[in-house]
Amino acid sequence: MTTIISLKPSLIAGVFLFLILSLSIEVTCYEGSAQKPSCPKQALFLIHKGQVDAALDLYCKHFQNADHDTEFLQQLGLSLLEHGARSSDPDVQRMAIFGAGIAMNERALPILAKGINSSIPQLQLLSLNFLARCQHDEADIYLQQALRSNYLIIRLEALHQLAIKKSPRASCQIESLMGKVDNELLPLFPQLFALVDDAEAFRMLRKLLNHPQEAVRLEAVISCARCGRDDLLSKIRNLGIHSSDAQQEVCALALGILNDEASAERLYQISLTALSPVVRLAALKSLYAMGRSFALERIKELACQGDLYAINLLGDIAGTEETLSRLLQSSDFTIRTNATLAQLKLQDVRCLPTLQEILIKDSRDLVFVKSTSRGKGFYYWKPVPSGRQQFDESSIELEISLSLRESVLAEAANLPEKHFLEICALIFNKQQTDLIPSAIDLLEKLQSSQAIELLKRYQQCPGAPLVRNYCNLALFRLGEEGPYVDNLSNWVKQQASEDFIQLRPLIPWELDDEKSTYQITPHETSRLLIETFEALTKKQDNNGINVLLEAIRHGNSKNKYALAGLLIRATL
Repeated sequence: MTTIISLKPSLIAGVFLFLILSLSIEVTCYEGSAQKPSCPKQALFLIHKGQVDAALDLYCKHFQNADHDTEFLQQLGLSLLEHGARSSDPDVQRMAIFGAGIAMNERALPILAKGINSSIPQLQLLSLNFLARCQHDEADIYLQQALRSNYLIIRLEALHQLAIKKSPRASCQIESLMGKVDNELLPLFPQLFALVDDAEAFRMLRKLLNHPQEAVRLEAVISCARCGRDDLLSKIRNLGIHSSDAQQEVCALALGILNDEASAERLYQISLTALSPVVRLAALKSLYAMGRSFALERIKELACQGDLYAINLLGDIAGTEETLSRLLQSSDFTIRTNATLAQLKLQDVRCLPTLQEILIKDSRDLVFVKSTSRGKGFYYWKPVPSGRQQFDESSIELEISLSLRESVLAEAANLPEKHFLEICALIFNKQQTDLIPSAIDLLEKLQSSQAIELLKRYQQCPGAPLVRNYCNLALFRLGEEGPYVDNLSNWVKQQASEDFIQLRPLIPWELDDEKSTYQITPHETSRLLIETFEALTKKQDNNGINVLLEAIRHGNSKNKYALAGLLIRATL
């Protein structure tokens, strides 16, 4: 007689599972027999004991000629993740947390909780990122636990996510942490209060407008303006009188954002008499926002005089293409760079020559560094030669520069298709590996016959395996006929032994224009492999899942935990 055990999804029942499966083995096997277990539930028992290879061999043998048991595979994936999370190896823990995050399954949340409670800040940050994306009450509870971290950066990031979610106690928690940090970090807090958007948060914003530290006042002013707090206009007007250039700048901008017509005459006087060009520019920007057309001509004049902040601003104003076109002829590469970026926003193809210099790396090894005004109301991009010699390989500056180039490429997709396809072809020909994933993604979204033809052409590109395989992936996902699935499967098998899950550095929210959550982004080859596994398993057919199980069984031992997350995701 064989006892059939129904597995429950909860990982908390591990102890009971151990006892039940032990009984099952005794009933199934003949006394004294050397027969090995053949029931898939026994494979899960082996996983629970840490015998992963034996469990996978047993499972694959059982389902050699049958459809996969998706519920069992989810249990197997969860058990693998739990096993990795208990490891003493930080790299294994990192992969388990990454796998739990990409699983997109609430049953993996306890594994993310282990990362939050880890003593290693990188694991806490990784877990926090994935929990922030999860719309589940349990995830919010774990975010609250991150506020107990020993690392200030983790607590700040947790507060940022709770503020975005508008957690009921977020304002009190922000205020509490604000009272414990050093003065140089205080300017971060007005931004957090502005995100919460409740009565307590606005009480604190009003209070911070009177803060003795100017940097705090600056952030409070612009945060109030972005929240539409026109009830604080009188306070903002007063702060802009007889103050520093930075405070005048941010107050002038705030008055424009809040459309304070009562301040129009004063802004006009500032635009004429202010000693600081940035303050004059702030006043002109607000006047233009209020409908004073004369302000645009003044902004153009400042741009033609080489004011980089004004040049960048022209990209937000239609009808400035001719002014920017003249600036594209400048001998100053910084001026040409910012004029190009502004012209691109206006979708003017005259920006293409310098645009290629921004996108395509050459012997100059340019890194683009963002330079902001003192009041942080304006910015421009400064090209820095020999960037990788000046900045550490893992520095935030390099990641911000790459993010700029990726966003520039995305904006280039709005140009006439012929020109965008030429840019993508140039990226492929020059093998700009850091931009290839973005270019492929944009071509795939375009879905035009010309885009597909370009993908097919470079799918045959000799000497460029990354380009070929990304094109393979795009054509497979687009449903084009061809050997694309076989090519991908073979390539995955060749890469299986590599330690391929490598992540790009994270840009903190205070340096991100969108004030968004941290984005966990793999490097180019890592991203290709992950997306390839996702594509192969998306149909939930035996072939794709077999490829994934093969990689877990015979690939790099650390990668199997990340792949376990994909297995769970593929079998939902």
